[in-house]
Amino acid sequence: GDTLQVTGVTREDKGMYQCVVRRQEGDSFQASAELQLGDAPPSLVYSFIEQTLQPGPAVSLKCSAQGNPTPQIAWTLDGFPLPTNGRFMIGQYVTVHGDVISHVNISHVMVEDGGEYSCVAENRAGKTSHSARLNIYGLPYIRLIPKVTAVAGQTLYLKCPVAGYPIEEIHWERGGRELPEDMRQKVQTDGTLEIKEVQKALDSGVYTCWARNKQGHSARRSGEVTVIVPPKLNPFHSATLSLNVGDRASITCSVIKGDIPLTINWKKDGRPIDPSQRMSVTQVDQYNSILVIENLSADHTGNYSCVVRNSASETEDSQALLVNVPPRWIVEPTDVSVER
Repeated sequence: GDTLQVTGVTREDKGMYQCVVRRQEGDSFQASAELQLGDAPPSLVYSFIEQTLQPGPAVSLKCSAQGNPTPQIAWTLDGFPLPTNGRFMIGQYVTVHGDVISHVNISHVMVEDGGEYSCVAENRAGKTSHSARLNIYGLPYIRLIPKVTAVAGQTLYLKCPVAGYPIEEIHWERGGRELPEDMRQKVQTDGTLEIKEVQKALDSGVYTCWARNKQGHSARRSGEVTVIVPPKLNPFHSATLSLNVGDRASITCSVIKGDIPLTINWKKDGRPIDPSQRMSVTQVDQYNSILVIENLSADHTGNYSCVVRNSASETEDSQALLVNVPPRWIVEPTDVSVER
């Protein structure tokens, strides 16, 4: 029979294909097949550019992305959600070709609307983003800095949400002292404060950024940074716990570091444990949990994981359990008499 070959497959080629066979006698036969495409991370088809404007006119920023499945697009202004006032309108739709188009319309743009706008396209295969500044002529203005949560051990990037144009300089201070004040801190050229290897005791607190133009006009605003310590487990000591049928197994999960509240869960071979399988969990306190398995059988052999989570992150450790089963007769031998 004939074969349909599609070379250089694109998104437009996906869909249902139908094969129809007609005989000279007049009857026909048909069959269908669907061409499906695998996951593809988002890529930007169109993005906006930097603009410098006087206050007053309407402004529209647009991003378009493709990917499989169709991405979703989110917007931020200086790393924070867009203002919720009535002058901002966000729209999004999908074209017949599967591209997603998203736009931000700002009616009667004002000085405080200036800043770095970002569109982020994301699907389960990945994400991509684009950023550009919208500069509005006017005196320095700093928008409200929402409360920021940082994770201990990671790098914190704290943007100063400054508007007004042009801006001559941006500075950061904490407790009346200008930053940076140690090697972990750095103020980037765009005014972003970078803190490496964040520590709860040293870096939690109120930070103030201030901006100034050439004429000496300035603005300042403060925001709070909270540092959360991610959970860390006391590792299980034995690579494999070897016990016999009928024994009792006890595995203790201890959290040696991490901010509360903590949630502690147990899994066997990647699935939540089944209490009907003679397994029980005792929550000793906020930091310790004990898994007990009564009257071990061969079915209890497997990998047991303790999963601990707080608002910073999730971690887990696993313990292999091997249940030794004594030999048993499948067919017992019997006495046999042999006559000579």
